[in-house]
Formats: sequence, C-alpha cells, structure tokens
Amino acid sequence: MKILRNALWFIVVLLILQVIKVVLSRQTLPWSVLGAIICGCMQFFLVMAFTGVWFCAWILRKFFSARRPVAMASFTIGIWVTVMECLLAWWMHHPDRLPVSFRPSFAYYYDYFQEDLLQFDARYAVYDTGLFYTLKPESRFSFRNIEFDNEYRTNRVGLRDGDSILSSAQVICLGDSYTMGWGVEQDSSFPVRLAALSGWKVANLGMASYGTARELKGLGRVDTSKLRCLIIQYCCNDQGENLACQKHGYKLPISSRDTYEDLVRAARSSRIYFPGKYFLIIGNFFGKSLLNKIYPFFSLPWERKDWGKGQEDQARIFLDLLYHSGINFGKLKVVITMMDDPENMQGTFLKEAERLSMQMPYRERFGKGLLFMDAGKLLTPDDHYILDAHFKASGHEKIARALSKLLTRDLPSR
Repeated sequence: MKILRNALWFIVVLLILQVIKVVLSRQTLPWSVLGAIICGCMQFFLVMAFTGVWFCAWILRKFFSARRPVAMASFTIGIWVTVMECLLAWWMHHPDRLPVSFRPSFAYYYDYFQEDLLQFDARYAVYDTGLFYTLKPESRFSFRNIEFDNEYRTNRVGLRDGDSILSSAQVICLGDSYTMGWGVEQDSSFPVRLAALSGWKVANLGMASYGTARELKGLGRVDTSKLRCLIIQYCCNDQGENLACQKHGYKLPISSRDTYEDLVRAARSSRIYFPGKYFLIIGNFFGKSLLNKIYPFFSLPWERKDWGKGQEDQARIFLDLLYHSGINFGKLKVVITMMDDPENMQGTFLKEAERLSMQMPYRERFGKGLLFMDAGKLLTPDDHYILDAHFKASGHEKIARALSKLLTRDLPSR
C-alpha cells in the first residue's frame, strides 16, 4: 500500500512539473526558458532516481541484507550521477574523444543548450528594421564556440566583409551562416577564397539564419550595376521564412524589436548551466533515442534534422521566390547550391529545383540563367565539425575551387 501511495505522489509531481513546463514555455519572461528547461530536467531526474533507487535498494536488501538500503541506494545514485555529469562535461568540451554512438545526443545538446548564436547575442548583433538583425556595423570581435574561435570584421552595413564590396561587385554570394563563414576565419570563407582563386570581385552578403527571402531583400544594400553572377546558398532552415514571405504576397514581414530581444534573452537563458544539466538532458535524449529504435515511443524534435523533411516542397517555394524576385535572369548567371547538415545535403532539394526549373512557368522566367552545384559531393566527414553543423576551412576551400571552375566555364570572360 505504501508503494502504491508513493507511486501516485510520484505521478502527481511529474504532472505538476509538466504543467509548469508548458506554461513557462509559452511565456516571454527573462527566466521562463530556463525555468522550462529545469522542469524538464527535474522530470527526468525523478524518473531516473525513483527507478534507480528502487532497483538498487532491492539488490542491497536481497543480496547484501543492508540495514538502510534506501539511504545507501540514494547515496550510490548520487555519486553515479555526479561522476557521469563530470564525464559528459569533459566529453562536451573534447568532442574529438567522444564515442561515435554518443555524438548525435551531444550535438542535440550543443544546438539547444551550449551553442552561442552570433545573431542572437547582443555583443555581436543588433536589431534592424528592414532585415530583423545584422552584425554590429564597423566592428571587430572574436566569436567562439567549443570547436572554433574566429575573428570578425564588419563593414558599415554589418556584413562580414569590407566596404569595398558594397560597390561594383561582379559576383555576390547570398546565404546564411555557411556563406558568412561560421566556424572559419574571415579569409577562409568560400566567398573570399573564390575571389582569390577566380580574380573576380566577390561580395559576401551571408548572414546567420537569414532565409532566401531576406537574402534577396539584402541585395538592396549593395551596388549591383556590374554584377555578373549571383551565388545563392540554400539551407533547409530557410523554409519557414520563405513560406512566410510567399504567404504575404512575396513581401517579407519583419518582426518587432521586442521579438528580437525576446530571442536574445531566450538564447542566453538556454546556455545557463546548472548542476546535472549535461547528464539530465543528454541522458534523456540518448535513452529515448535507444527506445525509439525498438518502437517510436517518443517524439524527439530536433530542428537540424527536422528541417530536411519535405525538400521537394522547399524547392518549389524557393523557385517561386526567385520567380517573383527582381533578378534579371537574362543578364545574370545564378548559381544555386546547398549547404546544411550532412544528412540534409543528401536530400532531393537540388535535383528537384533543377527539375522544376526546366518546366513552365519557371523555364520561361529563368531561361538558361540557373546553374546548380552540389556541394555535398565535394565534402568528406573531415570537412565537418563534430558537434557544430558547419564546415571547417577545408570544406570552404573545396567549395571555392568548385565555384571557381564553374564560373570559369560558364561565365563570359571579363
């Protein structure tokens, strides 16, 4: 009877924590994100502690005739959790030592609870009424995460490039963090390497988390009078912004300053550490992933992976944005490429976009102005970071060389 009563109280506490977590997740208070994370961790801790202590106490009582089995079991579980927390924290900061089977769980933690997001960090970025945010104009700073530490130099409009590219660029690179050069030094990003290899004047308009709609809108910040080629890098996380632009008559709605500041606070709160955080979050995700291999018991949303679904629809929406853009496809070559999580880059986006581009009405609008380059075929696992979804300098170099060959082959000489 006592066991049943304790089990009922245990279930009640879990339900109360679930309600609190849901309520907090819908708030925009400075501490609501952290509060929701803590509630989720407490739920997993209670489940783990309840089952662990009960099992250990049963073993101590049955095989060792322990006088205080619950106390001894609680102490044992406490020591085990502490050791595991230290081990997981060390692995997180030494990902090259991380067993391959654990990498997805650590990458999940990194994405949501460890990674510093440049675009939502007040030290590096500012709100912009036309584009939601940019990097701080005319600034120099160091930006780091676990696997890299890079220097940034921005021009007067908040791009990771010099002021000279704002006029007379012959090639413009549009894209998100991959184009901006997340994880590499400024001179190692593929737009800069492309300029060095090809001799063309190349502008890097890449900005972390911009979708295609904002990237096209950002073209208005630079002089395009001498533009010969536009390189557009797609990432599957562009789909939300692109769809919103399409639904609003191909006019991109820009959220308010308050919304941006809420995102800044949420990003900062999610990175706050508390004792047991590594073990409780990584252990929870890893355990559920194992059980899902037997049967899909749990929903494990992970944006990096979920973005890659429905790439056929993404390709159509992407082409619709190009169709309704102000690009003169009769005078420009437009190179389409995709940079994303390795699994997403193996999807159908590029093939579907190329197939659709040869059908009406796209064929009439684009003519022979579109070129496609599959960056995924160029890269090996050594070109990717272990936790971070971005490319190392070696990956940028391979992409720059492939683009240089493409421009040499398909663009008329200067």
